[in-house]
Amino acid sequence: MRIPIFPLHLVLFPGETTRLHIFEPRYQQMLKDAMAGNKSFGVVLIRSGREAGEPAEPHSVGTVATITEVQPLPDGRSDIIIMGVRRFRITRLYADLPYLKADYELLDDSLDPNEVDDETIRGLNEGFRGYMRLFGGEAAARAETIVLPEEPARLGNLISAAIQVSLAEKQRLLEQAPAGRLQLLVNVLAREAIIRVPTEDIGELAMKGVIPRLTATPGRVQRAGAGVGRDNVEVYRDLLGLGPSDLEALRAEAVI
Repeated sequence: MRIPIFPLHLVLFPGETTRLHIFEPRYQQMLKDAMAGNKSFGVVLIRSGREAGEPAEPHSVGTVATITEVQPLPDGRSDIIIMGVRRFRITRLYADLPYLKADYELLDDSLDPNEVDDETIRGLNEGFRGYMRLFGGEAAARAETIVLPEEPARLGNLISAAIQVSLAEKQRLLEQAPAGRLQLLVNVLAREAIIRVPTEDIGELAMKGVIPRLTATPGRVQRAGAGVGRDNVEVYRDLLGLGPSDLEALRAEAVI
């Protein structure tokens, strides 16, 4: 199977919709070809290069997108709305056209019910609502009323699309099979969470739910008192209620 490839500074998840502005002649041609065919192309995060100008090198895993709306503009430009349909992996790239095309294989997005437990799903629901509350205003209000998907794979896609993390981390989420994506999201939401800790001297203190470890520090700092991070385990255990298995999972993902 062969598909047009649109390298972008964007990670698209199945079920996610987004608007694109098509202005380069090569992608005007790609849009024309796609509309004459099955109205689909592959959206893949750029590994190196730019969206415009010289051809960019894409990552190997992306998402098949279907075109749901086209608004023609002057000079051949268009605004389009696309929806992610299914993940795929590039097996071979072709650069003989103005735009990239690729042979590809569809990835398995099915999820065996035995691969995920109710506690994980409940934690994701609560964690994502808590994440929305961090932004205050309309997002916080919507956290109380939003109806999240019951189907675990769809829930994982929705949360992955919505959270504000780096493109590299979004790509990592996309490349995971559905069960792995859910487990990774548990750790991401734990890292992004804010907890409020009462103190005697300065009142309530807002802090990250998980304290990142310092992997490298330029220069050298000498200070009195306990070493940085010495009490992290106690914080995780006593304030966050994390058990040994939770800590091991976070360490495995290099979160702590």
